[in-house]
Amino acid sequence: MTASHRSDTRFGRAVALAALVLCPVVLGLVVVFVVHPDALRRASTAGPPPAPLAVPPPSAERVLVQGWKKGELQKALADFAQLYATQLPADFATAIAAGRDGAWRVTLPVPVAAPLFCFLVNYLQYPKDLDPGKRHIVVGGILTAGGQDALVYVPEGARRYDLVHIRMGEGTFAMTFDDLEPRPAESVVPEALDRLLAREPAS
Repeated sequence: MTASHRSDTRFGRAVALAALVLCPVVLGLVVVFVVHPDALRRASTAGPPPAPLAVPPPSAERVLVQGWKKGELQKALADFAQLYATQLPADFATAIAAGRDGAWRVTLPVPVAAPLFCFLVNYLQYPKDLDPGKRHIVVGGILTAGGQDALVYVPEGARRYDLVHIRMGEGTFAMTFDDLEPRPAESVVPEALDRLLAREPAS
């Protein structure tokens, strides 16, 4: 990917991505932020809990997971729901279905805002109090918004724990949780995730 030439198509993808994941969002005179817990822990003083993000949510959200046992996955999802309780919908829920080769398909009956969906993918890769040992954990989130599909994943060899990559069409963007600003990035979808995606039925 080069930065010297930006086609209308690439610009369109960037605009769509910004509409999908960027916050703050201005509604009238109200600006609402999604705050990641790492940022809260770094704050010098504790403020009030953040308000739910008022963004039209995406649809057809699902996360493919391989490597965790079902009980471990259930614990990670429950911990995530508790960690983000003030930002998730009151009726937030998840459903787990078994796939092939020890994989799981997590669906969200109640859609969540796209930044929170990115947090979920990252959290299932690095859940608190769960040790994968020698197991290889594979996590990839799929969402559809504005007629475009996006794949959210943690890149292989990531050196930080607050990072996801987002692929839309032929464009890939990196987003860290300290500023939630997607930036063009060179990235390859992990091979193990590619295999899971190949078996994923169309939404």
